[in-house]
Amino acid sequence: MPVYCFICSAARSGSTLLDRLLGAHSRAASLGEISFLNKAISLDQVCSCGKKLSHCDTWNAVLDRIMDEKSQNLRNEPYAMQFWDARASVLVDRKFQTQSYVLRTKLRTLQCDIRFKQQTDNKLRLPLPEKLKNNLENSLYLYQLLTGMWAKDILIDSSKNVHKALAVHERNPENTRIVYLTRDGRGVYNSRRSSGFTAQQSASAWYKYNRRASSYLPSNLPKEHLLNVKYEDLVSNPTTTLSLICEFLGITFEVDMLHFTNTEHHLVNGNDMRLKQSHELTLDERWKTDLSTKDLATFEQLTNSMNSKLGYI
Repeated sequence: MPVYCFICSAARSGSTLLDRLLGAHSRAASLGEISFLNKAISLDQVCSCGKKLSHCDTWNAVLDRIMDEKSQNLRNEPYAMQFWDARASVLVDRKFQTQSYVLRTKLRTLQCDIRFKQQTDNKLRLPLPEKLKNNLENSLYLYQLLTGMWAKDILIDSSKNVHKALAVHERNPENTRIVYLTRDGRGVYNSRRSSGFTAQQSASAWYKYNRRASSYLPSNLPKEHLLNVKYEDLVSNPTTTLSLICEFLGITFEVDMLHFTNTEHHLVNGNDMRLKQSHELTLDERWKTDLSTKDLATFEQLTNSMNSKLGYI
């Protein structure tokens, strides 16, 4: 049976790095933020192989199979077959991600929050919205297609969406695993501030994500299907951390994983780290020098001590 590994993490927490490291395993394939595949096709984004999606033979073969099997021409109609609600914040397809779309996805997010807050054995548990049910079926079809075409039995999805990870696990509990990757919020805060986001935006996005993930993941998953990993441990001690993750996924650590740039990946979306050719791992703790005492106090005020709840002092 294939294993679907979801990396759940707030933005700027190292999910793309972990995706590439795991995807360098001989049995695994990196998908990147596959929930944004439609946007990547629409905007003809660059695949991590270095080619635009329209010129990537690997993804063109996948699109051809989807056309043959599902009669969906995603080249001409990129959003005809969606794989989950996905709202972009940096590179946005304005023709599709309209204010109306954002409002609808926020409503479905609220419905999912209510659903996954309820007990799993509650017979009156709120069902998934019909739109997301369809997205779920599309995602499961895509995973099955890729495991066959790429001859891999472990797929790494770093779309980050907690609700999607839980929905897939609910349908396929025996072959779905979730890695909850956290990073010191001060590092995330500093990274987002340096990219032009306001203090409120930088702190709020990290806080809201981890508030949802730290609550819903452990309450909806058996302990053996959830693994907590810190970005700092991954970068400082990659062999030990990756060995732990591999054991969690039922595979054996391979040294080649540390040289992940030697493996051709086909990640869609994600940050620019997916395109870098250096496999050197450097711990980014610039926040220790970049953030003032006032900055740190603002971050703490905006995040309600979430950092300490995640184990950061």
